[in-house]
Amino acid sequence: MKIVERSVEILTKTSYEDMIRLVEEAGRNCYQSYNKMSEGSAEKLIRQFVAVNHGSPLEFADIAVRICGDRSLMGQITRHRLSSFSIESARFNNYASDKFDDKISVILPADIREGTEAFKLWYNGCVESEFYYKELIRKGVKPETARSVLPMSLATHIVMKANVREWRHIFKLRLDKRAQKDIRDVMMECLKKMCDKYPVFFEDIYADYCKSDTI
Repeated sequence: MKIVERSVEILTKTSYEDMIRLVEEAGRNCYQSYNKMSEGSAEKLIRQFVAVNHGSPLEFADIAVRICGDRSLMGQITRHRLSSFSIESARFNNYASDKFDDKISVILPADIREGTEAFKLWYNGCVESEFYYKELIRKGVKPETARSVLPMSLATHIVMKANVREWRHIFKLRLDKRAQKDIRDVMMECLKKMCDKYPVFFEDIYADYCKSDTI
């Protein structure tokens, strides 16, 4: 068994300029104001859309990410039904095979610290789950059945795509202090990376949620 870190990677290759120009094109169609398109006009218009909650033009900008999280994160994030998902399958992948070095990968819950009694209990539980999983596989049980004993901490790779309007909605829900810390950590990393690559879409949310007393 190996412990791995949560991670986020932006997969979308569309440039910032192409993304905001597409949103501007869509938005200006509402008002037939194409004659007002100029250098810097896209960001100005998008900020106006955000300020008045005119969200439909933001739906024309899609952003895809690859997330490594545990099964509990998967269960929460897939509730966002306007998104698209491709998820690592524990049904078809055999973690007792050479492909995975005969090991499961797990993610330490955010509120458990190494060296504590809680960590020992969590770690031993994951090791025991791995042992029985591999024993089932060696007895000829299919991975789709053997997976039933795997822990919720099992690392899972998720490719997720949503439009900017939906991402903004997701961030406002999943960065709230009432959300589980594990998913808050992942969503904050998503927000930071998206704000770095596509700032005008997320700068207001980042300014709100980067405050330490908010999350």
